[in-house]
Amino acid sequence: MLNNDEEIDRPLPLGPTAFRLIGEGDFNIELDREALIQGDNTVEIIATDRNGNEAGQTVTVRYAPASSCPLPHSVNWDQTKEINDVAQVVDGLWRLTDDGVRTVEIGYDRIIAIGDGDTQDLIACGVAYRLKARAESRPDTPSLYRMKVWPADQGEPDGWQLEGLGGQGELDRGSLLLVAHNADVTFGDVTVTAV
Repeated sequence: MLNNDEEIDRPLPLGPTAFRLIGEGDFNIELDREALIQGDNTVEIIATDRNGNEAGQTVTVRYAPASSCPLPHSVNWDQTKEINDVAQVVDGLWRLTDDGVRTVEIGYDRIIAIGDGDTQDLIACGVAYRLKARAESRPDTPSLYRMKVWPADQGEPDGWQLEGLGGQGELDRGSLLLVAHNADVTFGDVTVTAV
């Protein structure tokens, strides 16, 4: 039930599955953004097993439409107590470590959202890398996206390793996503500046 108003009765796929649901009994609930109110939303979850036994939990989902993130913006993981104080865990389990934010379990698209090339050398495990990405919104043309990645103990490459155009009609602002796809990853501090 959403905000003690709308009752939604739908079956939920249970894990493990080939994609998002890694553990036994894992499930995912997707809410329609248009049904949420600004601020705190109460979601009452009631699960019924095949024998008719029920278990329930009430959770709070905070929704902030059209929020903006002033630039420059930095996320310093060692200066926060909870990941959700500075970012939004979108999928998967994450934890804070001395080195940054790290995946707890490896799986399909473990994602954290922040704010509004030649990769053959990136197969080495246990190596720290730096990543720089750039998104340029341009009037009346698709946005231009660029990225480069290099070992942290080396200098930044001069050129971009990967470049591409966005699609027509895309948004001119949004969030930065940190994505770990089937990988054990630790993300260090993040800095976002205006272009």
